[in-house]
Amino acid sequence: MIDPRTKKDGEDYSAYCRRRWGGDGWTYSLRDRGKKMGLKFGSWTWWPNTFNAHRLCTYLEQLDAGNSALTQEQKEQRGLELVKKFYELTYERGANISTPEGAAIALDELGYAKASDAVQWLQKGGGQTEVAEADSFAKTDMDIHGVPYFVIGEPGAKQPYGLSGAQSSSAFTQTFRKIAG
Repeated sequence: MIDPRTKKDGEDYSAYCRRRWGGDGWTYSLRDRGKKMGLKFGSWTWWPNTFNAHRLCTYLEQLDAGNSALTQEQKEQRGLELVKKFYELTYERGANISTPEGAAIALDELGYAKASDAVQWLQKGGGQTEVAEADSFAKTDMDIHGVPYFVIGEPGAKQPYGLSGAQSSSAFTQTFRKIAG
């Protein structure tokens, strides 16, 4: 999770940045790099508490696990599309994905589930345990304290490599070279 100390229902983007960093100057280079890749950051008005979004990723995984018509690749693609939709809602459309209703819009717009069903699942506590356990594992067992975080290595490798934060292509190239020997 980006910052679990974010207020439960999210925070005004400007107020959050002032509280945490004294301003949003740190986002300028992020926005510039994003624009070069076609990301506009057209309406970033909320700093989200991502707990409900993470829980809805679990919800989609549970829905997809029972769907034998989907291949593993399709299930993974649907998960990626959901995360992309959360980004679109947050950074381009000014939506607040912190709330159950705000986060559930993503599933509904993608046609993966009805927003009302997802909200009901969240209100019943769905996904809380799974997300809390995954977050704890990432922070304590894997020592992850920043996003994005990339784990690179062969499946089952004793010592995978980790890259934290936005990294240059050369950082990835160096890591791949280390793995290749």
